[in-house]
Amino acid sequence: PLQAQATVSTDGETLLVTELKVKLGRNNISGEISYSLNETDSHRQKFDGRLASEYFNLNDLFPKKEKKYLFGDEVIPLTWADRYDVDLEFSASHLVRRHYEITDLTAKLISLDGLVTARLQGKSSGGDLEVQLDLDTQVDPHPANYAYDWKHLKLELLPAVVTGGRDVSGAVSTRGYISGSGRSLREIIRRGSCYFFTDLESVKFPRGREEILTTTPLNIMEQILRGVSPWAKRKKYYDIKCGVIGMQIAEGVGHSPAPPDHTIALKAKEFELWAFGDLELSEEMLQLSVRSKPRREGISPASLLEKSGLSLLYQPYYGIQGTLLRPVVVPDPEGSSLFESLKLGATWATGGTSVVVLSLLDQLSDEGGGCQGARQRSQLFMEKPGGSLSRVRR
Repeated sequence: PLQAQATVSTDGETLLVTELKVKLGRNNISGEISYSLNETDSHRQKFDGRLASEYFNLNDLFPKKEKKYLFGDEVIPLTWADRYDVDLEFSASHLVRRHYEITDLTAKLISLDGLVTARLQGKSSGGDLEVQLDLDTQVDPHPANYAYDWKHLKLELLPAVVTGGRDVSGAVSTRGYISGSGRSLREIIRRGSCYFFTDLESVKFPRGREEILTTTPLNIMEQILRGVSPWAKRKKYYDIKCGVIGMQIAEGVGHSPAPPDHTIALKAKEFELWAFGDLELSEEMLQLSVRSKPRREGISPASLLEKSGLSLLYQPYYGIQGTLLRPVVVPDPEGSSLFESLKLGATWATGGTSVVVLSLLDQLSDEGGGCQGARQRSQLFMEKPGGSLSRVRR
């Protein structure tokens, strides 16, 4: 049952609610709010509030639904922004939404003349989480900037419902920025431009259960790993030294270029790989090509080329297709012909020595051409964020 109490007063211009305490089941809120009874010069009313909660479970108020898309297609409720200027702050010791928990949360909602800013900061699974959404409700579709940054997430601290209760560990940082327009997060993403980026460090998780994290940005990495078993010994765990997934987004299409400009790379104890391709955000359709090779300490790339041949060195060739929520591994018959073209082109350019191919192997065999190189190239497009809404509006 709902329990509520408060002290209400007014001076004729403002309605003030203090000593507010609300309890619904296990959820509780306390604080104060004020509401202007008179309109401003722009025919708007003002609503201010400072609220706090020890525990708040959004799943109790908004039941979980099966997600068709990773980015929600629910319409963001914004009709109130046509009439009200809002300055609302909310803090929570413990917030729950879907499978995730956030502690030490602070959230702010500010709306002035229809320009809405929502910000969230907190701790989640050992990492620092920040999310911000800016929208201009006076323009339709709403110009919007959406950004998220989850630093140093610890996989071992993810909820058991996400990991399946299995032994996973490692550090992950993921961030993204999108400048677009729309009435839902999905609409903003599908029309947007900027980037997605994920960085992995010392990640370990069970083989054969790559699907345990498919509701997170890590699902791309997990599907990539499905095809590398020819290089990996049949051990119980994948042992990932580092990984980078960077995609630049332009008008709703994410792109990671082919080597030597690739921005997706992964280095494990037994193998290393890189990937390239596109992510079409209108339907969240992914199409990546993956190339992998074994790591053999003490043997130069040139020796590997001479002894094994290019086609053997770069097996397997495979692709990843499907949606972000349900990607699948597929054969990539174009892989062999692609690398034969590289080899022939290099031979033509160097009079018989495959310098370009050997250089590519050198890049993929050291940190500069693997994770570090992919990270540095991703940094170039992450340093170019979109314009602010204050410049968008006319």
